[in-house]
Amino acid sequence: EIRSKDSKIKAGVIRFFTYRPGSRPGGQAVLEAAERYLRELEVGRICAFWKYFSYRFYKFGVGRLSAHIGHVYGLLHMNGYEVINGEFFLQHVGEIVEPLLLDESVDVFVERKTSRGQLPGVIVKASRKGKSFGECAASCAGDHNQAQEAQTLLFIDWLGVKDEEQGGGWGRYLLQRMCWEASQIGYTEVAISTALDNYRALLCYANSNFRVVDTEYEFAKNI
Repeated sequence: EIRSKDSKIKAGVIRFFTYRPGSRPGGQAVLEAAERYLRELEVGRICAFWKYFSYRFYKFGVGRLSAHIGHVYGLLHMNGYEVINGEFFLQHVGEIVEPLLLDESVDVFVERKTSRGQLPGVIVKASRKGKSFGECAASCAGDHNQAQEAQTLLFIDWLGVKDEEQGGGWGRYLLQRMCWEASQIGYTEVAISTALDNYRALLCYANSNFRVVDTEYEFAKNI
């Protein structure tokens, strides 16, 4: 069931769906078969590529549809599905240098955390007079995928700066510091994501040498 403020909707989920590019009739047939099955269960809505359902061979623990799989994106839209959520995925590009501390009265703490991947996760915190006001936390992509290339990719899970410190450049500093720490550990790539409508975060990341490398979507269709 999917809950809203006023009601509940019984929903079905298409966890994963693909077909060979150029074989649209086959893709259409598979999609229609899935819909028939869910209709028999009397669902009111069908969700596709919901972020909470994924396969390890496809993504690092995220089940949304990549924009790179354009033929599936197009077929879903042609069958009445609409985008209900999504994220930009960005990757750091260019040289990594240790950033200068913006204020000498601020203390910065770096902690490494255990990981299921080959390299540890990282937490960077900024504190003023013993009170933390900013944090950036990241984990090894190897936590979710055994592929070798995942072991040297650090994914930033969280970046936050308290309201009273925002606008002072601390978000950008924490991002740059995280990239520096990652390079010292042995990571070769650093990535981050943000919701499609989080323009403030997108602006911060894009101004910190991160570039959009993929866009991912969740879909839904009322029946």
